[in-house]
Amino acid sequence: MKFRFFIFISVLLVGCAVPPRSDAPAQIAPTTAQASRSIESFRFIGPETTLQEVTTKLGAPDRDVGSGLYVYAYRLSDGTDVWIGSADGSHILYVRHGTEVLFEKR
Repeated sequence: MKFRFFIFISVLLVGCAVPPRSDAPAQIAPTTAQASRSIESFRFIGPETTLQEVTTKLGAPDRDVGSGLYVYAYRLSDGTDVWIGSADGSHILYVRHGTEVLFEKR
């Protein structure tokens, strides 16, 4: 009976595991791109800018901190982060640096 209970719990836990989003960038180790990033690097982002354009210009994000939304964090040379939010992984909803909003789609 204990063995069956163990098997049941094991199957339940494995079935409830959530696989990582395959379309989201993996967490990436810090790179030399961080050394040259500043808040000014993100001022080009506007209503028509896509995440692909940001990635092309600034490199891949340092980590994906989103849950439900795509929220990509870029580490700046001063050690702070810029967060870029997207609902679909392509169109940008907002760009934030701490409490400062650099861009927000209206």
